[in-house]
Amino acid sequence: MTDASRADKLATLNSLLEHDRTGLTWTKSARSSAGANDCVEVVRVSEKGGWLVRNSNMPDKVLAFTDSEYAAFIGGVTDGQTGLVPGV
Repeated sequence: MTDASRADKLATLNSLLEHDRTGLTWTKSARSSAGANDCVEVVRVSEKGGWLVRNSNMPDKVLAFTDSEYAAFIGGVTDGQTGLVPGV
């Protein structure tokens, strides 16, 4: 990765983290149990080119991913990649 592309990626990630989260519609897995405190939620921030991920028990703490990073992660989970999927 070149210095310029790294700088662009960091700018996108910082922009996602600074984005006003008021009014965003977060999505949680249908496998999350109601009231069981096991909810991971995601939201795509299309105008920033990425995704935010949070634990619903700590909604003010978020992780940011570019679209390509999130796609790579989800691809690994879908493929059952060792280390990304419990028990694999």
